[in-house]
Amino acid sequence: MMFINLLHSDKYLNNLINFGIEGDHYTRNGEIISPTDNSGNYAIGATWMLGNQFLNYVWNTEAPDKWEQFKKFNEGALNSPALGFTFNAEPVKSQVSVETNIRKQYDPGLDTGSIDPSKADEYYKKLKANGLDAIIAEKQKQLNAFLGK
Repeated sequence: MMFINLLHSDKYLNNLINFGIEGDHYTRNGEIISPTDNSGNYAIGATWMLGNQFLNYVWNTEAPDKWEQFKKFNEGALNSPALGFTFNAEPVKSQVSVETNIRKQYDPGLDTGSIDPSKADEYYKKLKANGLDAIIAEKQKQLNAFLGK
């Protein structure tokens, strides 16, 4: 836990994990970094995932005020009116059960590309034939009640 806390609070550690060693994997001019010939040897490509991204340096190909732009964008975010809504599947539990089995049959192959994408049409037809519209209608009915419509 101490390491995770450091990763989210220590600028040096955060950038070491995300970009590698300064002078080897990148060069730095203030908060702006540029690649070196050795950058490809440490390119995790997941700087959004590790630590506090607001501590990250900014590549020379990005807007220098990238993090200020992100903060402004985040401050303007609005909550969905459906925040807090939970669907009760009880009224359509048999359809949900059938749909779950259909998804188990098709999702893994479609998600991984290991079956022909043309199977998606067959998948959709099976969902429609086995209660998809009833599930959507019930969910919409419950959402409307939640929203007071």
